[in-house]
Amino acid sequence: MQKLAQILIDQSHRQAWTLDSELASKINPANPADASYAKMAEAASSAGFGVSGFSTGPITKDALAGFDVFVLPHASTDDWEKTIGVGSPILSKDEISVLKDFVSQGGGLVVLGETEQPKYGNNFSELTEVFGVKIANETVQDSIENLKDVATWIKADLQKSFEHDLSFKVRETAFYRSGVLEILDEIKVEVIAQSSPSAYPAEAPLVAAIKHGMGRVVVLADSDVFGDDSIDELDNKN
Repeated sequence: MQKLAQILIDQSHRQAWTLDSELASKINPANPADASYAKMAEAASSAGFGVSGFSTGPITKDALAGFDVFVLPHASTDDWEKTIGVGSPILSKDEISVLKDFVSQGGGLVVLGETEQPKYGNNFSELTEVFGVKIANETVQDSIENLKDVATWIKADLQKSFEHDLSFKVRETAFYRSGVLEILDEIKVEVIAQSSPSAYPAEAPLVAAIKHGMGRVVVLADSDVFGDDSIDELDNKN
């Protein structure tokens, strides 16, 4: 059966998330689910998508050939997070240029940020700023609209639009120690999820979508939303 799309998930830039359950157990022996995207990959595959991991690096035009979407999970230096231990969390200028061209020519790009983004030592915001979005240094808290009475497990307000109506399948979703996004280009960037009015910061962008050339970019301010220990909560999986 032909796949809906071929998804390539980066595992070559010291990601804090792995598709390999066995490796997740080594990264976080006490709670492997907090380092694993195995359930996300399984859910995408079950929904009709082809899912592959990319562990050979660097990101080149040839490496992306035949793929429709490239996913860049949160990455870190080893000072801050246990990681897959492969590669550098710094994208080269050539890699950023390749990804920009990939999107311009019709590819999809998903970038997963994190709370207090700058401290982790990756330069993923340098990539997203090419498309008009900065991953800012913040941790959102919400004492009212949250999950399980944890102020840093915030419930997102979904923004309806003709282009990106997440509420088609998603009614509630949670972000876990989320950062925020700073919108640099108000014209081409569309906010599709934000913090609630009761949060601090209030009504701050959490997910943004951008049309760029023939392709699209989605940036999230949290990476735990798709982790094995979170993906089955609310409508996160959808």
